[in-house]
Amino acid sequence: MDTRKIEESLKIFTDALPSETKPFQVIIFGSQNDGSAQEDSDIDVLVVSDYFEEISEDNRLDILYKASRFISPEIHPWGVTTEELAHADKQSTLGSARKIGTQITFST
Repeated sequence: MDTRKIEESLKIFTDALPSETKPFQVIIFGSQNDGSAQEDSDIDVLVVSDYFEEISEDNRLDILYKASRFISPEIHPWGVTTEELAHADKQSTLGSARKIGTQITFST
């Protein structure tokens, strides 16, 4: 998939996040990051924000999926805190994303 299309989709997504979320990092991982994506592949993304510290995993997903509605290609967001990311087991999906994921910065 075109890198610009991924960046555009992620920009729309992050702009739709509630302002209090204030992501510290946005990290893309999975097939869109490692080059194995197919035309219909989703975009796996970590949203790292300490706003999530007092929020249950279900509520994090609600916040993130509301922001990702109607965006194509589909975004599969994970909401984590900086501490959760730092302490993720190396063998877990989160640990792998931390190690080989790519931090996204948006051009203006």
